[in-house]
Amino acid sequence: MIDFHKTSEVKGGNDKNDAVLVEVGDTITYILEINTKHALSGVKVTDPLPEGLSFVEGSTYLKAGDGDWQLVEGIKVGEGGIGSLVVKLGNLPAGQYFFKFDTTVDKVPLNVEQFYINQATLECDKFTNDAAEEPERESLLSEQVSHTT
Repeated sequence: MIDFHKTSEVKGGNDKNDAVLVEVGDTITYILEINTKHALSGVKVTDPLPEGLSFVEGSTYLKAGDGDWQLVEGIKVGEGGIGSLVVKLGNLPAGQYFFKFDTTVDKVPLNVEQFYINQATLECDKFTNDAAEEPERESLLSEQVSHTT
């Protein structure tokens, strides 16, 4: 079983109706949590950034459980679609993992309400405890996180 969750610092809502107010120049840190009871391989996270948010280079980190945050290098923004953050995490043993990155709220037109609805996808091969079995390909969506200006 794999659980995949998304939250943010400037905590967001779940849709347009409960979107949380942010201002131009604010930083939104998105945090993805992966919990797996099985080893995973070919782990890839794709996160299309909403128009009006910019990825902050050098802000991408991964940690296992209660461990220390480790910088993840080689991040590509734009692969998988315009404005998409794509991170290839490789192989992950069974356990709990956290992945985070920062975005900045860009300038928006005066007197125009801007909504930022963000959701990520996790793709991987899941291995069961039976070494003879072929891995199962998994694709999971996180919860949505919403902000507004």
